[in-house]
Amino acid sequence: MFRSVLCAAVAAILPVVAVENRASAAGAGLVAKSDNGIATITWNGKAVLTYRYGDAPPKPYVKELSTPGGTQILRDSPFDHVHHRGLMYGLFLNGADFWMETPEAGRQVNTEMKISTSAADPGLSRCRLEEKVQWILAGKTLADEQRTIDVWAGADLPATLLTWRLQLSPAKGVDKLTVTGSHYDGLGMRFLTTMDKVAKFQNATGKDGEVVRGTERVVKAKWCAVTSPPDKPVTVAAFDCPENVRQPAGMFTMSDPFTYLSATPNVWNNPLDLAQGEKLDLTYGVAVWDGAIDAAAIESLYARWLTLAKK
Repeated sequence: MFRSVLCAAVAAILPVVAVENRASAAGAGLVAKSDNGIATITWNGKAVLTYRYGDAPPKPYVKELSTPGGTQILRDSPFDHVHHRGLMYGLFLNGADFWMETPEAGRQVNTEMKISTSAADPGLSRCRLEEKVQWILAGKTLADEQRTIDVWAGADLPATLLTWRLQLSPAKGVDKLTVTGSHYDGLGMRFLTTMDKVAKFQNATGKDGEVVRGTERVVKAKWCAVTSPPDKPVTVAAFDCPENVRQPAGMFTMSDPFTYLSATPNVWNNPLDLAQGEKLDLTYGVAVWDGAIDAAAIESLYARWLTLAKK
């Protein structure tokens, strides 16, 4: 199961949205709504996640993500890096930048969204966003993507937990895609200013990783987490699936002048080619806790996430 622009012409692509609610009593507290291209997920009345897809300026992305206690952790389009969109995914395809928001950059355009909620394991419920995305450059579609985001909720779940899966393939008429990017490109998170400069990172290897520049490091690890701020801490972790390509993921960390965490497919110094008919299938997880969480607890939830991600 693991294996897994906008010009006038593009503006004519209207996303198809289907919303289903199949939650049983065990998942009755999980509610998903969609309005004007924004999907909102709540658990027992508390905000969990907001996903912007229909009118997303450069790409669909998670605009807000909260801890079980209700602390929202993401920052959307700050003045210093307007292209930082909460929790987002971006890469370079055939040399075209799908990370930035310059006139020359490519865009990820939603063409279909299906939203459903259902009971999963006993005591757990899941909301699933199933999305079709076209990666478009100067009016031409370079790649087609099937994106699936699962959000998990339950009384015995210690963190807000999600799975982000993408299946990317060359579009019709594109013979080959060369996947590259900067050392931070992949599934990235920009955090609130209260988390800047005081963040503490840890990862599954216990090592700091390679310094790329300044406070920017890349470490190959199955998970990486950041805890901040010290007065009212939250902990955020990125999980890598062991069946992704280029194992383990390159976890990018940065703490100054702002805090950033991303899980990358290790293509910044080793490009990956996809021929017509081939698919890049990647699965990642994100967990958000209230409080400072140690490595043993992160490892425990990581193991549980691996099981959930197969469902």
